[in-house]
Amino acid sequence: MKRFVTVLILIVAAITVLAFLPGNNRHRGPIKDLPWQIQLLPNGGSRVFGLTLDHSTLADARRHFGDDMELAVIAGHGEKGSLEAYYHEVNAGVLTGKMVLATSVDAATLAQLKRNAAKTEVMDTGAMKYVVSNEDRPRAYDAPITSITFIPSVNLDEKIAQRRFGTPASRISGGKYSVHLLYPDKGVDLILTDKGKDILQYVAPRHFDRLRKPLEHAMEIRRNTPQPAK
Repeated sequence: MKRFVTVLILIVAAITVLAFLPGNNRHRGPIKDLPWQIQLLPNGGSRVFGLTLDHSTLADARRHFGDDMELAVIAGHGEKGSLEAYYHEVNAGVLTGKMVLATSVDAATLAQLKRNAAKTEVMDTGAMKYVVSNEDRPRAYDAPITSITFIPSVNLDEKIAQRRFGTPASRISGGKYSVHLLYPDKGVDLILTDKGKDILQYVAPRHFDRLRKPLEHAMEIRRNTPQPAK
């Protein structure tokens, strides 16, 4: 009898272990918010990370990812700037990473956010950073999200990237150490780097030229720039 009980305990233990092995997730919910889980919408839009581009607001992102977002207007020299939200870390399915949310805000609101900024800093790029004051944060939360930049904590090689996102429509060199894999049908620019972190940029597919045109312009400049003699 004791031997039977022992065998029964071992069988139950084995079944329990198997239930938690990869591929045996019948009792778990589906994994959501993975970077390649992009829902395409009939109007040429898309939904990723639980946010609908050009529709969801920073308030929606706050509910989804939490309150610890940094809000600031980033403006280059002579530019009116853009309102951006920055997360030091978010959970994207089983991945973690940094996230930047760019928004569409009218000129009057941008001017107010800069005028009432809690503090102003000069960034490494030379751009000005106007940190949104606590009083202006509720107004900033109403801004619709137009693009998402996700920087995963682990890098992807091209084979893994294509396994998840598919074959890119085109590849554009980003210089000596990076390449852009372009997916216009998904609204994704996947930047693979030899140095530093890989970067994923998302826009609504109908607005993919916002990502493609600057790359083509930069490539044309490099092509027409004389190379130094070796």
